[in-house]
Amino acid sequence: MKLFSYIVAHDYGFAPNPFFGVCTLATCKPIIRRTATIGDWIIGTGSSKNRKQGSIVYVMRITEKMTFNEYWRDERFLRKRPNLRGSKKQAFGDNIYFKDHSGHWQQLNSHHSNKDGTPYPYRYPSFPRSLYFKVQTSTSKWFNFYRFLPDSHEKQTFQTDVLCRCSKTWVTI
Repeated sequence: MKLFSYIVAHDYGFAPNPFFGVCTLATCKPIIRRTATIGDWIIGTGSSKNRKQGSIVYVMRITEKMTFNEYWRDERFLRKRPNLRGSKKQAFGDNIYFKDHSGHWQQLNSHHSNKDGTPYPYRYPSFPRSLYFKVQTSTSKWFNFYRFLPDSHEKQTFQTDVLCRCSKTWVTI
């Protein structure tokens, strides 16, 4: 069992996506998605930029791992495809990547798109689209988690009694 951690810079419900009865991490964090296995844990901590440093956003244990195409086709996760005209839960769906009939990666209009629906390199306007897709899809794996903490989008701050070094990030729990 391994413990991975990272700072959740934005907690909109996109990565991780806790909606519709299962919490998934299908976007961002390609190294974690590639290397973590079933039974491993992931801790998302708050950022100092959002004044959430020292708080735990979520803690999850990996219970399932599959490819983007498996995720895309699985009827359990159709509601995780984004609907930008729907509720917040629908708008931040993370089931956005799939390969077309020619084997090329496609991306649905989503949180990772321009206003016209075309994909954009998240945060990096000069980042070539092909390289962006290479980074995002460098592993075709995503995770299905059992969500332990917190039970809602409310943030919780925990006393610091253990300092862990995980995934090149210091995390206090």
